[in-house]
Amino acid sequence: MRLPGFSAESIFPPDAPEDQTSADGASRPYRVSVPGLSGDVGLGDVVKSVTSSIGIAPCGGCLRRAQALNSWMVFSGSKRQ
Repeated sequence: MRLPGFSAESIFPPDAPEDQTSADGASRPYRVSVPGLSGDVGLGDVVKSVTSSIGIAPCGGCLRRAQALNSWMVFSGSKRQ
């Protein structure tokens, strides 16, 4: 399924470094800027919120999934400097 106006290049620009590791070797999450968002929200928190709102109760596996997704991608309201 393709969403109009969205592509991998619009989310992850080609000039972005592919290696998302910090100086100490730890992996950093991808950051996606979202206008109008205050603070940082992890992808796992978004999925957890959506599933809870439609009536799916979180379990232990859901919490582990949320942590894994949060470590992979973060939506940020403002640019980090």
